[in-house]
Parts: sequence; C-alpha cells; structure tokens
Amino acid sequence: MRAMMDAPVENADDVLSVFSEALELQDVRGATKQTALQSFLKDRNMLIVLDNFEQVIPASKYLPPLLAGAPKVKFLVTSRETLRLSGEYEFQLTPLPVPTQKDQSKVMDFPSVELFMQRAAASNLAFQLTDENASFAAEICRRLDGLPLAIELAAARTRSLSPRLMLEQFDRRFDWLAHSGHDQPAWRRTLRGAIEWSYALLNEQERTLFCRLSVFSGSWSLAAAEEICSDDTQCPSSSILRLSLLLVEKSLLIIDPLTNRYQFLETLREYAKENLEKSAGFERYFEQHASYYTQLAKEDMSQLTRLEWLDQIEEELNNIRAALSYYTRLKLFNEAAETALVLNQFWKKRSYFTEARRWLETVVAMSKESTISRAKLLLALSEHYRVQGEYQLAESVAEESRIIFENFQDEVNANSAIDNLAMLAGIKGDYPRTIDLLEKVAVYRRNSGDKVRLLPALNNMAIANRGLGNLARATELYNEVVLIAEETGNLMSLGHSLFGLSEVQVDMGNYQTALEFSQRSLSVRYQLGDSKGVAYSLTAVAVAKSFLGDLAAATQLESAGQRLREELKIVITPIAQTEMDLFHSKLRESLGEDMFAQIWQKGKGLSMEQAFAFALKNI
Repeated sequence: MRAMMDAPVENADDVLSVFSEALELQDVRGATKQTALQSFLKDRNMLIVLDNFEQVIPASKYLPPLLAGAPKVKFLVTSRETLRLSGEYEFQLTPLPVPTQKDQSKVMDFPSVELFMQRAAASNLAFQLTDENASFAAEICRRLDGLPLAIELAAARTRSLSPRLMLEQFDRRFDWLAHSGHDQPAWRRTLRGAIEWSYALLNEQERTLFCRLSVFSGSWSLAAAEEICSDDTQCPSSSILRLSLLLVEKSLLIIDPLTNRYQFLETLREYAKENLEKSAGFERYFEQHASYYTQLAKEDMSQLTRLEWLDQIEEELNNIRAALSYYTRLKLFNEAAETALVLNQFWKKRSYFTEARRWLETVVAMSKESTISRAKLLLALSEHYRVQGEYQLAESVAEESRIIFENFQDEVNANSAIDNLAMLAGIKGDYPRTIDLLEKVAVYRRNSGDKVRLLPALNNMAIANRGLGNLARATELYNEVVLIAEETGNLMSLGHSLFGLSEVQVDMGNYQTALEFSQRSLSVRYQLGDSKGVAYSLTAVAVAKSFLGDLAAATQLESAGQRLREELKIVITPIAQTEMDLFHSKLRESLGEDMFAQIWQKGKGLSMEQAFAFALKNI
C-alpha cells in the first residue's frame, strides 16, 4: 500500500497530526500521536511519501521510532537537505542534462529539450516543432541549468512569448517565468517563488553568505570565499566553511568533490545577486572580488611555472573576467589596464584572440591620455590585430605605442614595439627591413640580458632569413632559440623554433628530419595549450608527411589544422596563404577530387586531441 501525504504543513510539531489525518487514524484515549501511529503501522505494508520535507526537518526525529516497530513500512522523503538519520539512503537528484554548443544536431535527444517541447505543445496547440525552435529551446534549457520547474514555466509561456523572444528577454526571466496554474502551490507558480521557498528556510547567516557568494563567476575556492565574503561580525572567516557546507546540504550550492571548488547554478546565482544588490554597502564585495583575482593572477605569475600559471588562470578565468568587467563598468582605467595586461599573457598563449581584442579595445577606449599603460595596451592590441589579419590597424597602434614609449624613454617596451613593426614588415614581404629592425632589437636585448624578449626577435629574424633563402642563417638562429628556450623553460619560443626548423628542413629536402621537428613542435605546443601553435604545427606535420608519400594522412591533418584556425579566427599572411593554396592543390591533384574531398571531410571531424594523437602516430 502506498500513502501520499499531500497535506500542507509548515510546523514540525504538526507533522504527527497530519500523519494521523492522512491515514484516517482515530484518536485513542490515553495514547499519544506517536504511540498510536506506531501501533497502527506495525503490521502494515506501506510506502509513505513525504514531499518537500525541508520545511519541517526537525520532525525527522519522529520517523525512526515509527519505522522501528514496522518492518514493512518505508518512507520516501523528498527534501532539499538530508535528514541525517541512520538507515537513510540518499538519492541525489540532479538537473536534467542539457546540450552543449557541439550538440546542435541532436538537441532533441536531451531530456531537458524534450520536456520543453512537450510542455510547450501542451500549453500552446499552435506551437510547432522546427529546427529553429529546437535550437532556441536548447539554449533556454542551458541557461536555466536544466531545472525541470524552470523549463516547465518557460514552456508554458510559449502562448505569449516565442522562444526567440524569451532569449532576448532572458535577463528579465524572473518576471516572465511564471504561470497561473491553480492546482499548484503558490511557491511552484513562479521561478522566483520556488527559489524564495528555499531562501526563506535559511537562517540569517546562511542568507548573508548565499547572497555574497554571488560575486563569484563560475567556481571558486574556499580560500577565496573566506577572503572576499567574510566580515568581523555576521560572517567571520572561520564560519565560511561551515556555512558553505550547509548551503551545499540545502542544495543551494554545488561542490566538486575532486577539486573542492564551489559553484552556483546560474539561476540561483542571479537570484542571490539580486538580493545582494539590495543590501547596504554591497559594492564592497564586488570590489574585494576584483582586487583578489587581479592580485591572484599577478602573484601566481611570479610563483608558478608558466604552464602551471596558465592552468591556474584557466581555472579562475570567469572570476578574472568578472574582475575586469567590474573595473570597466566603473571606469577604473588603471585597475582595468593592469588586469588586462596580466591576462593578455594568458590570452596570447591560449589563443583567446577575439576575446583579447574585445577587452583591450574596451580598456584602451577608457583613456586617451598618452601613458605607459595605454602604450602597453596598444602594443598588446597590435599583436592580436596582426594574428587576425588586420595589418593596417596593427601597424597604426604599434606605431602609436612606439612613440609613447620613446617619449617616456622606455627602451625595453620601445624595442617591443619595433619588434612588432618588424613582423608587420615581414608580412608584407619586406624581409630586408624586417632583418634590419630586428638586428637592432637583438643587439639591445643581448646587451641588457633580456632573454625572454630576445627569443621572439631571433625567431622572427630566422623567418625573414628563410624568406630570403638564407637557410644556413635561419637554421643558426633557430638553433640558438632552441638552446636558450630549453635552458629557460620557454615553451612558447621552443615551439616556434622547432616549427621553423621543420620548414627549413623541408626547403633543404630533408623530409624525415622535417617530420621529426614538426612533431616535436606539435608536442610542445599541445602541452602548452597553444591552440594556434597546434594548428600551424599540424600543417607542418602534414607537409612533411606529404613529401614522404603519406598523402591521405597529410590531407587529414591539414584539414584538422585549417578547421582549428577557422575556429580561432586566425588569418594567415598572404605569402603563407599562397604556399598553403599550392599545398592543397598538390594534395587534390595527387589524390583525385573525390578522394581528397572524402579525406578532407574526415579531417574536419577530428577534435584537436584526436588530430594531435593522429599526427604523432608511429613516432
């Protein structure tokens, strides 16, 4: 027998009375509710369902005595926190799986999207399933964290809002995620009401921390929460761990057991942030958050190896973005510039070119004053313009940065600007000017002992010498870079030089040696997480394999490399494009149009990880 206990109760002391009423148990003279229920249940075979028990958690103490004398009775309890009773078996319910951006072709295979479509059709007979609607529904489900109630509320709104309009108005979702179903309790009629139901069950300390934690974007560590969200009275640092664990137990926070990092569902974060911004002095926590993550990035750069630092920034990237957003929103140019310049080292090495441009352009626009900070931002921006093929813009901002640096007699950065201008000259095919500029830069950096900046200059000088046919000089320069890069642990420059050596060996007809250099270059760049470098090294491996007669592998790898360049929005130089077009023509002609197209399509389907493994096969 199954008993559904659907009577509403908000006071733990009333639970036994509600049990009795639901089971139609008559009062027995001289017996308490507890003993009467124990007597009634002892010979019964029943499943009793207790829904939303979180509001009467103290009443959980009544359950063990009831079960002790009733071996055939089971309680199925739904609650946003565990009862913490011996003999309790916990089954964790998670949000519905949602499709990622890569799952666009099969979004209807996901329960979240299927639920949206079913409820939309039930609420609105005119609703039609189309590819466009399915795509919008998938995005709505993603943004709603796969929460079934939120998805049902959104689907019910299709009578008055199209899925496209829902996405356009998503920042106001708490206003329109509601329905007027009279068969539902009030707290299930709106998304806000559902969250407020849980929020109201928190004590004051828990509410305070819940709201303050909304300053984080993505995940965060306990140390960060203790530093940013604590105060001397209401939430001292020593209480943050205890309160965080309580919020996890109440299903308001998520903790990753492998990393011990905490995270909100985005819907809960937005609600918490709304409440935080209603409190006095709330900006203090956003300021502390921004300062903490900017300082973290700077300290880690000096304390960790380059690869460790890149991985650390990757883990904290959303929080550092939030810090940068805070500074730009408040027009704090110096703080924004400092954060952007630290983060630029990450953007370059992890190939975040489009994001880098957007942020750097935003920060540069905040101040027109000719300062060292502005010049550094312009120089950084020039590099990203160059990578994405905007050569005139790149040259313009590099020249402006050079002038500012020279006016301030900043020789170190002035030479960096000249280095950038030399690379732009090389892109135009003016190799003599490139070499002339870089020789002067190299002399300055050798004399000053600046090995970090010397390596890119030597690499670029080698590229120019190869362009002029000076293969011996190019080899000499690349070998010098390899020695210094291995000595200093500079993986970025090492990857460049090994790639360059593979090109020189191809020019010299040493194809097996070229393959070995290109594979070493690929391994270094993959280890570094340098997606742009990986794309170019895949091409280098492909070129070497083509000369060694493995045309199918060459075509597949070149296709994977080109797809990766397209994803990163990398524009190659006109000279390189000519070389690449000739390479593709050679492959197409050798394989035949149909075979080439078939293998090319197969290569496009390779992930970066799969292409890397395939390129090193038989190494």
